[in-house]
Amino acid sequence: MNNKNSTIKLLLLLLVPLVVYFPLIGRIAVNPDAYLTLPELMEVQNPLDYFRNLTHFNVIDFQPVRDMTFFLDLLFFRLTGIITFATTNIFLWCLGGFLLLKILKRNVPDQGSIDAHYWVIFFLCFPLFSQVVPWGMGRKHILAFVLILGATLNYMDWLDGKRKWIGAYLLYVASCLSHPLVVLWPIWAYAHAKLNGPRMPDDSRKVHSAFALTGITILLTNYAYYSVGNAVVAQNFWKLKPDYLNLPRLLLTLSFAFRQMIFPFKLSFLYHPIWENAWPGLIVITFLCLYLYRTRYEWKHFSWLLFGFLSIPITFTLPNFFDQYILLPFTGVFILLYKRFHRPSRKKRMALILLAIGLAPVTFLNARIWQSEEKFAETKK
Repeated sequence: MNNKNSTIKLLLLLLVPLVVYFPLIGRIAVNPDAYLTLPELMEVQNPLDYFRNLTHFNVIDFQPVRDMTFFLDLLFFRLTGIITFATTNIFLWCLGGFLLLKILKRNVPDQGSIDAHYWVIFFLCFPLFSQVVPWGMGRKHILAFVLILGATLNYMDWLDGKRKWIGAYLLYVASCLSHPLVVLWPIWAYAHAKLNGPRMPDDSRKVHSAFALTGITILLTNYAYYSVGNAVVAQNFWKLKPDYLNLPRLLLTLSFAFRQMIFPFKLSFLYHPIWENAWPGLIVITFLCLYLYRTRYEWKHFSWLLFGFLSIPITFTLPNFFDQYILLPFTGVFILLYKRFHRPSRKKRMALILLAIGLAPVTFLNARIWQSEEKFAETKK
C-alpha cells in the first residue's frame, strides 16, 4: 500500500507541472534575447563548429552546457518542425522537482519524509517560477538548478561513503557551465560537511581543493570572456558591472527578493527594485531571523540558507532584477523550512494541498502571458 501511495504521489509530482505549464507545451513562446543566442547556434553543424565560435567570441554567453541543449532543440526542430524550447524547460523543471524531493527525504528521518511530495508539488506550482520555466533563454537557470541539485545529492552520498566524489565534481562543473551563479557552491559543500558530519572523509582536503580551484578558474574564465573577449558584451560591460561593495544595494535587492517570495503576484520579466516595494521583504527577513534565533534552531541546518544565498554576490548586485535569480535562494529557504516543519500532520498536508490548488491557476495564467508578445510587453515595468 505504501509503495502504491508513493507511486501516485510521484506521478502527481510529475503531472502537476505539466498541467500548470500546459499552455506552452509544443507551442511558440515569447523568447527574449533569442536573437542574441540562436543565430550563431543555427549555423553550428558539429561540436567543432561550436568550439570555434566560442574561441572566437562569436557566442554571446559562455554557457556551453545550456547551448548544447539549445542545439538539440534546434536539431529536433529541423527534423520535425516542432518548437520545443519551453517544453524542454518544463521537463527539466519536473526533473528538478524529483531531485529536490530526494534531497528533502535525505535530510529528515523516514517517517518525517511522508509529506515531502506535497512540499515539492507546492514548490513546482509556485507562481514566482512562472518567470523562470517559460523563458527559453532562461534555461540556464533551470539547468544550473537541476545540475547543482544532482551535485548536492552526489556530494552527500560521498560524505556518507556511498559513492566517489567525481560525480559531484562533474555535475558541479556542468552546472557552472550552464550559469556561473552556482560557482560558489564549494563554500556551501565545505560548510555543510563541517556542520553536519562527525568527521570529514580521508580525501576531503584534496576534494575540496579541486572544487575550489575549479570554481576560481570558471570565475576567471567568465570574467575574461565577458570583459575582454566578447565585443558584443564588452562595450556595455562597465555600465553593467556589479558593485559587490554596495551593501545598501545588496540589502535592497535581497529584501525585494523576499518580498517576491511572500507575494508572488503582479510579476514582471524585469524590475528596478525600490524600497517602496521592498520593505515587506525586509520585515520578513527580520522576523525569520528572530524566530530561528528564539527557537534555538540548530545551526547545522543554516547551511541550507548558505546553499541558496551564495548566488547572491554573483547576481544580486546587478542594476536590474529578474525573478529567475530567486530560484536558488528560494530553494535554500524552502529546504530550511522543510527541515523545521517537516513532521507529518494532516493539517499541514491539507494546507499545502490548498495552497498548491490556490496558486496553480495563478501560475497557469502567468504561463499563458508568454504566448503573446502583446501580453508579455504589458508586464514589463
